[in-house]
Amino acid sequence: MINPRDLGYAALVLRLMLAINLALHGLTRLPNLQGFARAMADGFESTWMPVQLAYITGFIIPIVEAILGLALFTGFKLRPVLLAAGGLMCMLHFGKGLQQSWDILADQLIYALVIAFLLVAHAHDRFTLDAKLRKQPA
Repeated sequence: MINPRDLGYAALVLRLMLAINLALHGLTRLPNLQGFARAMADGFESTWMPVQLAYITGFIIPIVEAILGLALFTGFKLRPVLLAAGGLMCMLHFGKGLQQSWDILADQLIYALVIAFLLVAHAHDRFTLDAKLRKQPA
């Protein structure tokens, strides 16, 4: 039997690790957003995806990563943020599949497992802004 308190601590550790990972992915790319978008577009030249679409997406991904990472760190609106992170990972997974980057696809499955676990355990994560707001009287 899993102790709910331990489940809460496990969710906290995984949530913070995912938050740091996503936030730093996004924040470190923001200073060179155009360079990141160009490199990303170049990676799709040998696929059927229009390079212009990949270029535009390259501007959006770091911003979304940074926002999701910071939101995960605070635990505010945790369930919708986790669902959005899952959607982002599906989009990234699709792109890497088009590029046939099978090693990266395998790595991305780890992100999917972490997000899935956090979705299951989010109600037990007491160390979130959502949990603090639930405790306040109306």
